[in-house]
Amino acid sequence: MQAIPPAIEGQRVEILVDMRQGVADGFLVAPETAIDRLLSLRTILDQHEDGRDRADMTHVAGGLAPVPLSFLGGVLLDDEAAITFFDWHRDTRLWNELNGADDGERFTVEGLDDVAAGSAEVIVTISASYRVDEPAAVERVGTLPIVRLGLPTTNTGNHWSGDKQQALARQFLDAMGELKSRGVRQVHLFFAGANSLVLRFGSVYDKRNLPALTVYQYESTSFTWGVTMPVAGVARPNVVYPPA
Repeated sequence: MQAIPPAIEGQRVEILVDMRQGVADGFLVAPETAIDRLLSLRTILDQHEDGRDRADMTHVAGGLAPVPLSFLGGVLLDDEAAITFFDWHRDTRLWNELNGADDGERFTVEGLDDVAAGSAEVIVTISASYRVDEPAAVERVGTLPIVRLGLPTTNTGNHWSGDKQQALARQFLDAMGELKSRGVRQVHLFFAGANSLVLRFGSVYDKRNLPALTVYQYESTSFTWGVTMPVAGVARPNVVYPPA
């Protein structure tokens, strides 16, 4: 709460979702439990928002969580009320606003034109902080058309501009919209990016008009579990594991 700038006025309500239960040696071993806890976020938000004008509300969001859970958190927030994103600065060990300078870098988009009309499923990789391990992605879901969104410079400090993040989110939505227009029904998303960027992309994903979406978690050398997002008619998020 102390990190919230004075410019954001009004009554402040803190909502903390603790997903640390089920963590062993730094790895989340009970993602189903974490999802149940995350789903309570939407219930609590609905209680606070009931009867209030969304235009009078601002969500301030930040967190430290595996990529699928961060994306899900963004989906649950959605973008009907204003959202101010924060991220954890690993050097200062403080929560920071995304008020850095925009370096002008944007995603290079590759593979979109190669997706044939009527392709049912595709892989989408987003390389922001690191390069996505593409062979591991293919091993996880099989040989599918691949669409790549990648920043020219990948590092762990390239996400501190809110303006840049908004522009990247627009590129992401445009790519997903193009896939939808080509008949794609299922996207397998592999995302290497800062938590605030993952949250933002989840919050802008159109739950009704874009393809079904599963987001995967990378651990060591492989993508292990993933989460099907509550979009495109999916009522509840579910954990998916590799075939036995």
